[in-house]
Amino acid sequence: MNVLNIMNQLRTVSLSIISNNVVVLIIVGVVGYALRVCIKEVWLTPLHEYKAIRKKVSYTLTMLASYYLNPIDFKGSTPEQIQPYRDAAIEMRAVASELRSFSEKKSWLRFGIPANNDIYEASKLLVGLSNSFFTAYGKGDCDTDRIERNQKIIPKVRELLKLHLYEE
Repeated sequence: MNVLNIMNQLRTVSLSIISNNVVVLIIVGVVGYALRVCIKEVWLTPLHEYKAIRKKVSYTLTMLASYYLNPIDFKGSTPEQIQPYRDAAIEMRAVASELRSFSEKKSWLRFGIPANNDIYEASKLLVGLSNSFFTAYGKGDCDTDRIERNQKIIPKVRELLKLHLYEE
């Protein structure tokens, strides 16, 4: 009878230990899942968005270089010559706006994402660049001061957004 009592007590203790382990495993699983969701929402999603915008900025800087490094004058240009420059300036401004709107995202985990001040400064430089596709009225197409200013903006934007600096 003693052996039977001991066996029953062992069985009760082992069932109690197993049920406690199951509860602990469930709690750990729920906490782990909640942590993963939190990290995804707070860090990974903004990081992916930033990388997509950064890619657009890099593409736009490269694709529209022929416009902002060769500004034209309204005075001596036809509407057919002006329209591609207007379209390019609008495209540059749209990318700058998208970048600026990203800086409004609040996230306490920003590993891999520049500070909001850097993002804002880069968007400000891009807006300035979008405004410089045309020379001052009547100044002519060869405004070397504007071209030099535009050339200096590009490395600053690339540095602020941590883009590769391919151009020298």
